Amino acid sequence: MAATFDTHDGIETTISLLQDELPRLQEQQQTLEKQLAAVTERETAVREALRSLQTLASAAPVPEVAADLRKAAAAAGVTAAAEQPREVAVPAPRQAEEQTTEAAEEAPADAKPAAAPTKARRSAGRARKKVAKAAQATKKAPAAKAAKVAKRTRGLSESIVTCLGEADGPLRAGEVNQALGRENTSGSVNSVRTALERLAAASRVQRAGRGLYQIAKG
Repeated sequence: MAATFDTHDGIETTISLLQDELPRLQEQQQTLEKQLAAVTERETAVREALRSLQTLASAAPVPEVAADLRKAAAAAGVTAAAEQPREVAVPAPRQAEEQTTEAAEEAPADAKPAAAPTKARRSAGRARKKVAKAAQATKKAPAAKAAKVAKRTRGLSESIVTCLGEADGPLRAGEVNQALGRENTSGSVNSVRTALERLAAASRVQRAGRGLYQIAKG
């Protein structure tokens, strides 16, 4: 009979230890899930920023091409065109080199290449806006989630304190969960148990026995 009593007592002790360890494991799991969400959001923002910067880099050489075109037009003989002005006719199909030379002789150097720098500046402006929006979203998202979690935790803690203050005696986590009208699920009860552990650590509630809690006295 003594051996049976010792075995039963050991099982009860193990159950108590496991119940005490479970809230800590759940809290650690929630922390890891938050970190994973933050890393995922950061990765998305970095990808968006990288894509925008690559677009900006591909658009950057356009002003250099425009400058080369202006130099080629100046070297092709704009002076000769000025001495003998005539109407610019639509050139017949010919090789690319002849079209470039004739266009340089007929029009001012800055007439057509001006569109390229404007397009490049617009692309650069859009890329900078995308990078700024991505960086802003990266900063705001983790802070907003943390604020929502903190608000829910404070609301549950205050409800638990009020519930224990109105109770006639000590209550268990499941009884508090039921009194608050929450869903009767293991996740909901575990959330209440975790909140009770935190309140006990903050001396707002106290343990009246194994798994029992009551409002702190004094």
